[in-house]
Amino acid sequence: MSAWIVWFIVAVVCIILEIFTPGFYLMSFGIGALFAGLVSFSRVHLVVQIIVFIIVSFLVFLWLKRYSKRMFDVTTDKTNVYALIGRKGVVSRVITQNKRGYVKVGGEEWPAIPSSESVEEIKVGETVIVQSLDGNKLLVALSDKEE
Repeated sequence: MSAWIVWFIVAVVCIILEIFTPGFYLMSFGIGALFAGLVSFSRVHLVVQIIVFIIVSFLVFLWLKRYSKRMFDVTTDKTNVYALIGRKGVVSRVITQNKRGYVKVGGEEWPAIPSSESVEEIKVGETVIVQSLDGNKLLVALSDKEE
């Protein structure tokens, strides 16, 4: 059997197997085998064909890795109540250490407690920043800047 037939069989098998595996690893070997098969038409030595296979597979692997990272890069945006962390709100009912108050954030009122024990009271109308969550309660701190 000619070398180019073997290389093309390897290429086709790798490309077909790629369909059933995650990632792009076998695709790089399939493309490398395809190039090695093309080189084998010029009747070069088997060692040269193997070197072409290795180099092309490596280069395609690097390119596919970079391409797939860019293509499948999923940035996760915070959703639901977690999207409130870091946002500013205005106190609508007084917040004390002993009693939760309410903060209006993005048009919705949320129960809130102070995030620091050093704060005794946060008055109505003051601007706060949501620090974290405790169940359905927002833990808030006074904002440096009043808006």
